[in-house]
Amino acid sequence: MLGLCGVGHNCQEARKEATVQENHPLEIVLIGGFLGSGKTTLLKRLLDWEIAQGIKPVVIMNEFGQLDIDSRLIGDGQIEIRRLSGGCICCDMRLALTATLEELARSSPGARIYLETTGVADPAGVLEAIAPVAMKGKIMVKKLLLVYDASLGEALQENQYTAQRQLLMADVILINRCDTVSPEEVEIAVRQVAQVKPDVPLYRTVHCDVAPAEIMAGESVAEYPSAMPPSTDNYRSLAFVADRPLSRKGFEDWPATCLATY
Repeated sequence: MLGLCGVGHNCQEARKEATVQENHPLEIVLIGGFLGSGKTTLLKRLLDWEIAQGIKPVVIMNEFGQLDIDSRLIGDGQIEIRRLSGGCICCDMRLALTATLEELARSSPGARIYLETTGVADPAGVLEAIAPVAMKGKIMVKKLLLVYDASLGEALQENQYTAQRQLLMADVILINRCDTVSPEEVEIAVRQVAQVKPDVPLYRTVHCDVAPAEIMAGESVAEYPSAMPPSTDNYRSLAFVADRPLSRKGFEDWPATCLATY
């Protein structure tokens, strides 16, 4: 009888846990954009906004390379940070993201999740990784925010496919780093974005200075574009640890030197 009672009790607890997860699904906010566009700056603003309201969200940071840098910029101990490094969650690390979300749905039902993707992530692939958890009613996509670097201009043409995929999925787009280019170049960036995604709120920003409540209003309407599965096979990462301070100018000149040499 003790064994039967134990089994019955466990079944009741399991049903209760499933009900809690369905009634209180996770809310996830995706933040995408190319490397250096300002994703982490936006994330920090949103976290400050949440904490000011007494909310402590969970952050998932995805780094394409082996070294986790961005999470150190926000890791002040007030929030829980999950790190997924050494690949991209839109393709080769999808299962790791799905497993992380399943665990959070069990441990923190109803929590707000902020997910900062790698600079080369295809949001469609990220949503496909979320889908198995969403189909169980354990998670809903709140917003897909895209930070677009106004200073890149023609440089984005080399990554046009990835840039367009990111823009197509966005609910809100921030044209960021407007202080680093001329007003004319800002408007060129705006036109580039509007040609790809003309029907979403678009903000011209410096340091992602935007009202969080405004960009977080409403629900996501992101849809999967019909195209080939996402892949990051064309990208490579290099990580190294320096044992002494580096010259800023020397470090910034180094990539150009490598390109000229190789």
